[in-house]
Amino acid sequence: MSVHTVIDFDDVPRVPRPELPDAWLVRDVEATSGAGPVRAFAVTRAEREGEAVRLELSRAVHGRWRGDYPVGARDIVLDVLGMGLSGSASAAVRATADELIRLDPACRRILAPCPVSDLVRMAMLEEAGFAFVTEVDTDEGTYGLLLRMADHRP
Repeated sequence: MSVHTVIDFDDVPRVPRPELPDAWLVRDVEATSGAGPVRAFAVTRAEREGEAVRLELSRAVHGRWRGDYPVGARDIVLDVLGMGLSGSASAAVRATADELIRLDPACRRILAPCPVSDLVRMAMLEEAGFAFVTEVDTDEGTYGLLLRMADHRP
């Protein structure tokens, strides 16, 4: 006999706002996605000018990817909306993922979708500690789903 826990996805808390180390500046920006409660921000190296990466964060259970992999109630979707130099972008994404995992111990995975045609973004995500898991076809094209497992805690 198996025991199932019923989870009310409406009760899942919003993704926490990452507070990164002093080497990074985090600035809130307007979200472009309408998938549930979304946090959007730009991350910049404090000692450099120019944005390293622009990200949107949401819970996987509230967004478009929830049917494309075995979603956990506290999984986070990290959408890369834009990036500057790939070295700074990967470091910013890694620091953000590390902080999200630290802030939300119940989060098992961070999902980073990426168009399969965007090899630069996919390489940046892999450099940031994400692993390619599968491809999915959508109305907007084919996406690779990359995951960062929480067992890679900082």
